[in-house]
Amino acid sequence: MTTSIVEIYRGWRIEPFAIPCADGSWLGTCEIRQTDVPNSEGAQAMLTNVVRQSKNDAIADIRASARHEIDSIFAFPYLPESSH
Repeated sequence: MTTSIVEIYRGWRIEPFAIPCADGSWLGTCEIRQTDVPNSEGAQAMLTNVVRQSKNDAIADIRASARHEIDSIFAFPYLPESSH
């Protein structure tokens, strides 16, 4: 498994990984975690995997997917139900 440079994006830590596949392709996956809360309390997620022909493409595509996921969190934040 090959890790890439960790990136902080909009208060979230993006940590991508690339794993070589038997057929020569690369599987990219990523963990995202909030940076402004303690580790035990922060939101964390693993993203859907991508398969690409090169390690760099797998890392680049999973980073883009992570940024998109984070942007979606900001676009549609959790709103608690109002009390009646």
